[in-house]
This record gives sequence, structure tokens and C-alpha cells, in this order.
Amino acid sequence: MIELIRSLAGWVLHTSNLYHIPSQALLAEKICSTCFGERVFFCNSGTEAVEGALKFARKWGRKFEPAKTDFVAFGNSFHGRTFGALSATMQEKYQKHFRPLVPGFSEAIFNDLDTVREVVTDRTAGSSSSRSRERAG
Repeated sequence: MIELIRSLAGWVLHTSNLYHIPSQALLAEKICSTCFGERVFFCNSGTEAVEGALKFARKWGRKFEPAKTDFVAFGNSFHGRTFGALSATMQEKYQKHFRPLVPGFSEAIFNDLDTVREVVTDRTAGSSSSRSRERAG
């Protein structure tokens, strides 16, 4: 293990996505060739991954309809401490000191599809239309 660390000490393994890192590009190519998608978003933390997912979902939703900006989050969840991730974290003990949070998050009960149906609207970034709701029912 020590030899491995020594051999990698001169390499930049990860930095901002603004910079090209050959080993990261190779990994991205391998991921894309074995999975779906044409791009990879590398993150430094889980909360950064959640923020990226929220942005991707909102961008995708707005591509079809500008009002698609809302999200469904589940009770007793924890997604991180950034504002977007904290807004999706449906636990008062984490949220209470940081209000107002990012708007557009509705709470549903995990494993209870009826509560999901209640909060999904035409503004939900994850639904493609009101017909999606009707099909889910």
C-alpha cells in the first residue's frame, strides 16, 4: 500500500471539473462504454452528488416545460448539508436553523405511493406531464 501511495503522490487524482485529468477522462470513458449515458459527473461528496442531481433534474424538466422546478422528498431522509440537499432532507432537526430553505420540495412518506401521488404535480421536475401522474395511478 505504501508503494502505491508513493507511486501516485506525483499525480493529480482529482480536482475541480474545470481541469482535464487524463486518468479521470479514462475512467469516464470506461464508465460511459459500460453504462448508459455519454457523460460522467465526478463529485467530491454525497451532498455534491445530490446538488448535481437536483440541477440535472431541474434542467431536464425545464427543457420540456419552464414550470417544472419542484421535487418530491421522503420523510426521515438525509441528503446533505448544502441548501439544496438540506431542502430535500425531510428532518426538522437538520432544517430548523437554516430556514428559509430552497423552495419547491414536497414531502411524501417512503414506501407509500399514495402520498407520492398526492404531492406530484405538473411542476414536479421528475414528471413529464400530468398524464404521467394518471399513468402512475
